[in-house]
Order: sequence, then structure tokens, then C-alpha cells
Amino acid sequence: MMKIIQVINSFSPGGAEIFVKELSKSLKNKGIDVEIWAMSEYSDKNFEEEFIKELKRNKIKFKNFNKKSHRQRLKIISSLRREILKSKPDIIHAHCESPAFYTAVSCLGTNIFLIQTIHNTIINYIVLQRYFLKRKYQKFVAISEKVKDILIKRIGVPRKKIIKIYNGIDLKKFDLILPKRREGSYIKLINIGRLTEQKDQENLIKSVYLLKRKYYRENNLPFKVFIVGEGKLKKTLIELVKNLKLEKNIEFLGARTDIPYLLSNSDIFVLSSKWEGFPLVILEAMASKLPIISTDVGSIGEIIENGKEGILIPKESPEKLADAIYLLSKDYSLRKELSENAYNKVRNKFSIQMCVKQHLELYKQVITS
Repeated sequence: MMKIIQVINSFSPGGAEIFVKELSKSLKNKGIDVEIWAMSEYSDKNFEEEFIKELKRNKIKFKNFNKKSHRQRLKIISSLRREILKSKPDIIHAHCESPAFYTAVSCLGTNIFLIQTIHNTIINYIVLQRYFLKRKYQKFVAISEKVKDILIKRIGVPRKKIIKIYNGIDLKKFDLILPKRREGSYIKLINIGRLTEQKDQENLIKSVYLLKRKYYRENNLPFKVFIVGEGKLKKTLIELVKNLKLEKNIEFLGARTDIPYLLSNSDIFVLSSKWEGFPLVILEAMASKLPIISTDVGSIGEIIENGKEGILIPKESPEKLADAIYLLSKDYSLRKELSENAYNKVRNKFSIQMCVKQHLELYKQVITS
């Protein structure tokens, strides 16, 4: 039986981490011996605990090395190498740059096959990738055409070492609870993501302020924005909402484990990021039959065609975001058209089943090469 270890940053609500969990569940169902190892502890212990509970329910083995700082590098490498030699996997699949580094160093001198997935269009350790990791990894998974282009041009990875595999989601999670959409006076907008500079919820908050001044002249807005997630900018964002007197219009829900439920009870999904890789949350919103408003960054243009499945706008432009929100909030027929197109596209192109099939083909290719 093939044994594969998936290495991630933490048991957190990040897109890469959630994807690896779903990928591993599907691999397990196909008889693959798969484990998930996390490098670091996650700050939200409740979410971490729920993540681990799901792994246990699906009988997926896991380890957490609880790295707390860069000062623990040698200790973590030693612990990781010891576990690798004990487990004797056929393949270690590292997701994101930090896990890829620790995995490569810990596997020096072994004959274990290494695969790295790049989950973002921003490469933080370009020198490390170019002069060390590209030599140690047998294959690289690019989650989009744009990421593939970055691997070739910026890191210098040979084309023969790269395979493009779009991330996928478990559509059943969202099909089961799809509501009947009805036009109403109270429209719910939802944003899901870490409260960080990357996700740029400040852009969204400012757009709501502009909406209130430009279109509604301080009257009550016919919608409410729900922001889901935790992060280091939470206090700053809450303070901004207070300063702009938007407490009645914007609500912070924190980290949640009931994302399908939240999406199914919303009307419009908004992503306001400055940069992205291939955000799973957009696929989840599409599977929930939501029209999308998103900044046109990273690989999002490969998921959403502007005007067909959603509306794409420039990053860091509260004015453009406000206009897009106003347009969709006023036009029910447009919301319905975009949401139907989005739903059909995610079903045809971004299922976890298609993604798992391609990963299995890759794993078999690596082992037999």
C-alpha cells in the first residue's frame, strides 16, 4: 500500500490546510495510507481541536510538531527527521514554503520522493526555492496556470517537473443545504478569510463607508456584511468600523467551522484580497450558488470570468468595490444569473474527485519513475 505524508503549516482554517484535509479524506477512502503532519500550533485552539476531530472521524493519522518560533528550527528538523525515518513513507507532499523547507532538510540522505505544492502567487523565499528546494523536490504541483508560470520564470523549475492541478472541493457539503434564493429587502454579504494584510478587509470596510455616503446618503443600508475569520488585524479592523460608525452594517463572526451553513444563508460573496493563489473559499461560494465580487488578483481570473460568474475589480479600490456591491444588491436577476453560472462551473471543473484522480496519477508516476 502506498504511504503518503502531507505536511502543512498548522491545523488552521487556511485554504491550503482545508484543501489538504479534504484531499487526504478522499485518498483515505481510496485505500491510500495517508497522514497529515502540522509544523506549528494554531492560535485558535477551538478550531484546531475541531480540525483534529475531523481527522480522527476519518481515521487519518496526524502529528503536530508545535513549532513556536524560528529559534526552534534545529529541534524541529531533528524531530521531523526522526519521525520520517520511523514512518518510512513512499512520498512526502509538502504544502507551502515553510513546510517544504523543513521537509527537504529533514529528508537529506534518504530516498523518499518529495513533492511540493505552491499555493500562492507570492513567493516569499525565492532564493531558497531557486537554489535549494527546486533541486530536492522531484515534482512541483502548480494550482493554476499563473503559479506554473511563476515556477518556470522566477524559480527556474523545469517544465517536466511541474504538473498543474486545480484545487477542488467536496461539492456534497454544499449541495445538501442549498436554499431557495428569494429577493428580499435584507441582503447578506459575506467575506471569509484571515484578518491580515493579504485579505485586505480594510478595503471592504471602506467600500461600505463609501456606499453609505455615495448611494444612501447616511440612510440605512439594505444589506449587512459578515466578516468571518481571525487574525492579527482584528482589533485594527474593529476600530476602523467603530470610527466610521458602521457597527450596524458590519459584523465580525470570528473563525467558524460551519462555513457551508454561513454561505448558504448569504446572498453575495465578497473577496477583497491584495494577492491570492487559488482561494478555495471562492469555489465554496460558487458551490453555494452565490454570485462573486472579487479583486482580480492571483489566479482568480482562472476561476471567475468577469461578468459571467461574478464581477472582478482592481485591488485596493474601495470605490470600484462599492460600485460592484451596489450593482449586485440592486439587481436580483443579475445575482441569479451569476450564481447559476458559478454553480455550473464549479461542478464541471473544480470537484475534489477530479483533483484526487490527478494527485493519484502523480503519486503513481513519481513512485514508478
